[in-house]
Amino acid sequence: MLIGGDHDRFLRRENHFKKINDTWGHEAGDAAIAATGARLARWAGPGVVGRLGGDEFAALTRVPAPAGDPTAAGRAHRQKLAELKHLLSQPVETPAGLMPVTASVGGASARHLDVDELPLLLRAADQAMYRAKHRPHPAWAEQDDLACHQVNGRRQGRPGTALLVESQPA
Repeated sequence: MLIGGDHDRFLRRENHFKKINDTWGHEAGDAAIAATGARLARWAGPGVVGRLGGDEFAALTRVPAPAGDPTAAGRAHRQKLAELKHLLSQPVETPAGLMPVTASVGGASARHLDVDELPLLLRAADQAMYRAKHRPHPAWAEQDDLACHQVNGRRQGRPGTALLVESQPA
């Protein structure tokens, strides 16, 4: 699938989702997933939002910025990511009460990275999201993120990236 240069790709992942289920219960985990989907849809506006699986979501949306002004565009992207991080970090209402949540947010801009292929934007946003897991704020993809090593189509080190090695008789 190809997309135009005016679109931006964002990934988010619920932090400590297993701990949420173990501590608050699966009903609370379901509430966190539902709240995330609703919050992302509201934030993305006329964009597209989807759940990739588990606690990972993706959104494709436009971020208005003045054409020909990379500084203003960068500011607009950082602001949009900050808004998303804030929105997704609001407590979630559960039957057991308000549950605190956190999220890692990564973004990638087709225009900034000069790509028009959705899989490349997804890869770059995924790398940025992974970096954001170790910081208090969202991360934005850079050119180097397009070249991240992958196994089975996923960033090395993620679930599903183990290589099957068959032992040979001696």
